[in-house]
Amino acid sequence: MSDVLRRIISFQNKEDSPFSKESDGRIMELTADEGERFTGYYQADDGTFYTEKDWIEHQRQIELERLAEEEYQAEQQRLSAEREARSLKTKALIAIKKRKSQRANSTASLPSKKKSQDYSIAPS
Repeated sequence: MSDVLRRIISFQNKEDSPFSKESDGRIMELTADEGERFTGYYQADDGTFYTEKDWIEHQRQIELERLAEEEYQAEQQRLSAEREARSLKTKALIAIKKRKSQRANSTASLPSKKKSQDYSIAPS
């Protein structure tokens, strides 16, 4: 561990710390002779310290995880839409089958309209 990182850690919870964390994660040091200068270290929101090289890798990993999550969510939406389409198609087919069944039942229950043939001889 470098001397700078040891100093950063030792001042971490003190009010009079010369170190501050910027919004991009960089740890800055306020010095009397140079003013504010970058220490060469970054700090993640979970408190982990990184060198510049490791910070870049950490940020890349976060981005890859974000992209993977976006792809997963998009895939889940696509699958959900497919399931919904199949469900609608199944409901439509069931409705058609039900209507056909109802028509078949209603025509089967109607009395037949056969003409009766009268073979009797009419009086003259």
